Amino acid sequence: MVAGGVVNAQNVPSASQYKFEAASIKPSKAVDNSSRLGPGPQGGLNAVNVTTARLISFAYGVRDFQIVGAPKWVESDRFDILATPEQAEEQPSPNMARDKLEGFIARLRQRVQGLLSERYGLIIRPETREMPVYSLGIAKSGHKMTPSSVDKPPSMSNGRGAMKGTAANTNMIADSLSGVLFHPVIDDTGLTGVYDLKMEWTPEPPAGEPPAADATGPSIFTAIQEQLGLKLESRKAPAPVVVIEKIDRPSEN
Repeated sequence: MVAGGVVNAQNVPSASQYKFEAASIKPSKAVDNSSRLGPGPQGGLNAVNVTTARLISFAYGVRDFQIVGAPKWVESDRFDILATPEQAEEQPSPNMARDKLEGFIARLRQRVQGLLSERYGLIIRPETREMPVYSLGIAKSGHKMTPSSVDKPPSMSNGRGAMKGTAANTNMIADSLSGVLFHPVIDDTGLTGVYDLKMEWTPEPPAGEPPAADATGPSIFTAIQEQLGLKLESRKAPAPVVVIEKIDRPSEN
């Protein structure tokens, strides 16, 4: 999915202005856990093998660990969803202006919120809870990211031990790091520009497994300082969570 700014869970609208005109939801028959969530027909939604937790994460701009009180099937059951909007949207493209792309993402989020309400019966309660977080700041040496030209579409991508950004602001970087570190990351850099960046590190091995024999690269915390000129500091702070008050499995159609 194209990257966009995170929606604060405290700003949940009371009613969706933008909705899907029609939506097909079916249990996925995929044999692995690979998934895709992105634009569909007429600028709608095409979600393949996605969990409901991922839909909620996208719709409200939170990570899985910020979803509280969800039944187990929300994280385990997978669905294929094809939805068309009530009015056709211009499809995102590499040349789309930043403000148009951000507007498209905001409307798609709102449509997914409506889908979750109408087809899943989702009722949420946004809260702020104190939890361990990371603060993203600027290292003493100053940041090392390359300023980007404003006509590039913003994007962030993560792989195992790698992160790449194009025309990304520090809010997007913090959000991407949050997905890697499984903790909220708060942007305290004060930077307002957009940057091109690339970072590589040695991932932590899964619990109970020894480090790989060729694991000689830096940790993510070292890589952030050496390659981006940023730093991460741990502390406790209020962070948004989405509390699930009610949700049902969607009926197949």
